[in-house]
Amino acid sequence: MTTRRHRAISPVEWGYLAVSELRPPQVIQLVVTGAGRLHRDEWERAATLASAATPGTRLVRRGRYWSDTGRPSPVRLVTGLDSALRRSLDPHHGPASEIYLADGDPATVVFRIDHSVMDARGTFLWVDNVFRALRGERPEPAASVLTESTLLDELGPRRVRTHPAMSWSSPLTDAGAAAPTGRFGWIRRTLPGRFPGFVARLSVAVARVIGNPARIMVPVDLRRHAPHVSSTANLSLPLFLDVEAGESWRRAHRRLLLKMARREELALGMAERVAGRLPLPLARAGLRAVDRYSLRQGRYICSALISHPGRVNLSGFSSPSFGATSVHWLPTHAPFVPLSFVVTETAEVTEVVMSHSESQRAHAETLFADFLAALPR
Repeated sequence: MTTRRHRAISPVEWGYLAVSELRPPQVIQLVVTGAGRLHRDEWERAATLASAATPGTRLVRRGRYWSDTGRPSPVRLVTGLDSALRRSLDPHHGPASEIYLADGDPATVVFRIDHSVMDARGTFLWVDNVFRALRGERPEPAASVLTESTLLDELGPRRVRTHPAMSWSSPLTDAGAAAPTGRFGWIRRTLPGRFPGFVARLSVAVARVIGNPARIMVPVDLRRHAPHVSSTANLSLPLFLDVEAGESWRRAHRRLLLKMARREELALGMAERVAGRLPLPLARAGLRAVDRYSLRQGRYICSALISHPGRVNLSGFSSPSFGATSVHWLPTHAPFVPLSFVVTETAEVTEVVMSHSESQRAHAETLFADFLAALPR
């Protein structure tokens, strides 16, 4: 396979490559349901046009660099969607991205890309270009090689984020669940309406349910610091929000906005810096050892991770032959994190999806219902 060097692999992306075997699949997945017939040849043409504008979908690893294979994302007809969603992708040999089509009522389209290659907002750019092509519009170029590492260099002297101590327990094990084992699954709920400050609201709900302070990890899109750039690379870094059980969501929301105003997300932790310099097998071994310690002690870097990639307009996920009726993300389950949520807002509803270990499903169902019941209105 002939490839062309595209860009260097960033420290955060190197970390995703290193943890890929700890919590598979480390795959960003956007699920679109709707009405219409899904014609594979039509979607393959659209995927080819979109890949020319978003070459980040065609990358494979070559040493410390991503190389462009020139091959568009494969389009696959899927019948057993549940098992298909659990498959890993292969950023070392390819493909690192793919599109699932599942006919039915509703029809379902799933866009999948390995997290080492792309983050959620980058995935939005790719998906938008696929639907542009389906509608006969010209895809928007998103070929910048900017990553979190190069952006931090451009913005000035680098700050080092203090590595969060593994001192936080899992809300699931606190509720009586066994330690997480085996594969991970998802629970989804659709809430009518939209909720300003939803990340803060859900953070407060988590603290209320567990009855103790909670530390929430919030990924922040760095593209706001480079609005002139269109890149599909990993351009997200976390903030940590500590929330008291009796705190109002408005106060928590103000504190989160203040952290963003101070640009506190513009820092790499020591773990990313160190792992990014190690050979991949050594980085994997080190992270695996830390993960074993985390699971054995039942201690994590936060109480939960809450991601909100942004509001979506269903018309942007539609074409002449397919009309979207819902859009939601499936969270990856990161190591050292006991719970992961992803929030998607449309004009009429708020979609919330939580990942969990299948060994904890019964407790996860109950706890998720408790979180949503405790959600400040």
